[in-house]
Amino acid sequence: MNTDKVLLYLWFAILLLFFIVPMVKRYLKVKRFNCGDEYMDGQASWMAAPITMKYPGSARQKKIEGSVIVEIEFNKSCDYIGAKLLQSSGSQALDESVLTAVAAAKLLPNKELVQQWKVTFKLEVPSVMPQL
Repeated sequence: MNTDKVLLYLWFAILLLFFIVPMVKRYLKVKRFNCGDEYMDGQASWMAAPITMKYPGSARQKKIEGSVIVEIEFNKSCDYIGAKLLQSSGSQALDESVLTAVAAAKLLPNKELVQQWKVTFKLEVPSVMPQL
């Protein structure tokens, strides 16, 4: 009877060590990966080059999605002057992310000096999983 208990405890320890612990570690790693900031490039037809925006990890963790519409003003040299929010996403983090990103925008020549741009933040299943 005593030998049976020892074997049972040994079997449970092996199961725990080789199966359960790695699964928990992977779950925690994927969870951290999914809650970090995600960076994405965006480009409109009037932009000289794509700009990089951040989908804040805090918003992703709370599963916040939304669209932001901004009006961006440029000078005659096609450089950014300023931007204002025309429509909020309802999330300050998403709105600020877009306003910060558009500061790097540069206008193509012969385009209107005031442009409107709609940016949509949508949660998706990550295409790249972290390495184990």
